Amino acid sequence: HQQRARTLSILVGQLLELARKKPVMMVVEDAHWADPTTIELIIQCLDRVSNSSVLILVTSRPDNQPTFGGHPKVIRLTLNRLGRRSTEAIVAGMAGDAGLTDEVLANIAARTDGIPLFVEELTKAVLDTGEGAAVPASLHASLMARLDRVPEVKEVARLAACIGREFSYALLAKLSQLAASELQGALQRLAAAELVFRRGTPPDAFYTFKHALVRDAAYESLLKSSRQEVHARIVEALEEHFPEIAAEEPELLGRHCMDAGLHERAVSYWRQAGDQALARCAMPEAVAHLTTALKVLKRLKNGHEHGQWELAMQLALGRASIAARGFAAAETGRAYSRARELCSDMGDVPEYFPALYGQSVFHFQRGDLLKAHEVAKDLVSLAVERGDLSAQVTGHRMVGSALCQLGRFVESRFEFETALALYEPVRDRSSATVYAIDSRVMCLSWLAHLDAILGDPIRAVARYSAARSHVLDVAHPHTTAVFLAWGCIFHQFLRDLPGAREQAEATIVLATEQGLPLYRAAGMVISGWTFVDGEAEEGIAKIRQGLAAYAATGAEMWSPYFLGLLAEALGRAGHAQSGLDVVADGLGRVRRIGGRWIEAELHRLRGDLLLSLPNANRVDADACYGRSLAVARGQSAALWHLRTVTSRARLWCDLGKERAAVKRLTLALGQFPDRADTPDLSAARALLRTLQQSATALADPA
Repeated sequence: HQQRARTLSILVGQLLELARKKPVMMVVEDAHWADPTTIELIIQCLDRVSNSSVLILVTSRPDNQPTFGGHPKVIRLTLNRLGRRSTEAIVAGMAGDAGLTDEVLANIAARTDGIPLFVEELTKAVLDTGEGAAVPASLHASLMARLDRVPEVKEVARLAACIGREFSYALLAKLSQLAASELQGALQRLAAAELVFRRGTPPDAFYTFKHALVRDAAYESLLKSSRQEVHARIVEALEEHFPEIAAEEPELLGRHCMDAGLHERAVSYWRQAGDQALARCAMPEAVAHLTTALKVLKRLKNGHEHGQWELAMQLALGRASIAARGFAAAETGRAYSRARELCSDMGDVPEYFPALYGQSVFHFQRGDLLKAHEVAKDLVSLAVERGDLSAQVTGHRMVGSALCQLGRFVESRFEFETALALYEPVRDRSSATVYAIDSRVMCLSWLAHLDAILGDPIRAVARYSAARSHVLDVAHPHTTAVFLAWGCIFHQFLRDLPGAREQAEATIVLATEQGLPLYRAAGMVISGWTFVDGEAEEGIAKIRQGLAAYAATGAEMWSPYFLGLLAEALGRAGHAQSGLDVVADGLGRVRRIGGRWIEAELHRLRGDLLLSLPNANRVDADACYGRSLAVARGQSAALWHLRTVTSRARLWCDLGKERAAVKRLTLALGQFPDRADTPDLSAARALLRTLQQSATALADPA
């Protein structure tokens, strides 16, 4: 996976370097875009290209289109079918000197319906037969007519079609009863007819059917029972003669087992493929493989063993879905909900803990904080009852997560510190595998946030540094992505623009490479917030793009905070009224989901934006600051309190209330360690000095 990431980075870099010299177009054909590596490459290019010098052209069928996460730089074009003139031009070009009557031309044009492949194949069929009026009625009939004229070629095509659109000579030779010379001759005739394309020379040759429809026509000409028998032979050949393929590509054997009706073996191979993808952190593939395994499992009779299989796969699917589609994705919720049902049916099974964790984190990210808190408490209770310390670590951190978002910061910090005290490095190193994320990294990251909010930035930075060190020790890609995402938010809390931007860009790169849309969206929002001065409009666009990507994952929990950052960026850019609309949206979401942790900040932002309007309403702004301070005091949120007191002090200075402003600002700064130094503290201290000088001058006019 690391090699793939490096290769992607090199490819993107080369494309962008070339684009500086001249325009570049990259073409991705229908048969290749579904490869997750290609999708990552395309998204990276889209993210990093800011001009029109790079064009990526992706072809696809209408019923099977890539989404690319709704990327704003994607434009969809619909290709219409060929007109009569274009169709006749293709036919005339292929016919050459042979010539075809106007009647045959009209017949071909009428039956091909403007589909280029159909035009080519029907024209070839007519030219091959030498009978000008004999136009087959369909593409399938056309292809089969060409195959029927050479029976041994037809049988080879059928056998190859069972292998797939692409096939190797080596595997085909193990299945075919023809002698090597006969088999090679048949393949040469298929290639000469442009039904297949060849790479290499037998016995090391590989072949590809010209089009999926060509392969389908040959495949469907076999009876279902015959196809099943061939697929079973393919499985045996791969297991016996190509064990390296069976080990490295279990999904290939899973597909052939399915088509052979060997459902139990198919489940085993698809499950193996899913486990391998999880180990590589190739999460989109893991989701696809495990989903297929579960579909095949439904075809088997229910039994205790099958229930255990399903439970293991649902939990694995939940972990993969968390990474590939996000904690709040419907697929994540379904996987963990089903896992909990299975655990309830089976009774005292250790899988109950990750099932409860999955449900809690699903509700948490969806913004159903009370439900998340309830399930997390169930997890702690069950873990204590069964004496499972690892599960207690996870349970306490999930309780802490919910409490933090509910605005209960002191209680939240206690829960995370409890979890951290219970964490045992050797025993709990597997937490990243069982619960998708390492618990110690998460506890330290959350505690860094809480310490910053509660007024101890020195300890917050120490927690963050400890989390960073542990991330390197764990070396788990998904945990690294979570740490980066939480880290860019942490730097934003501290108003550290360079640190926030660097961390956000690192988050975007890793999340794109890993296929982690949730963290990529968070990185985009924070990155956009760091765009100031002349970059303001670009930053606003990036925040909006990140918000859309975040919403696409089904998540809601961070949305009030992200909306606050958008409102702040709008205010900086001179769009105060738009910022007020965004703040209203954020406060509405706070009320709906109960995420009061950011409520004080949103009230402060509303006050700041009101003062930015041409006809500033100082009374309403002061009332907003009052509401913000009431919330912040109730939550012991020293950082939110300081920011609001600073904003209000500027207003009070304009109102001639310097002494009251000095008093409140002095008290607010007193909640922080003297050695602490952040942009918020520096701004508040500078304002305090200015106000003290002003108050002194007023007291002593002489």
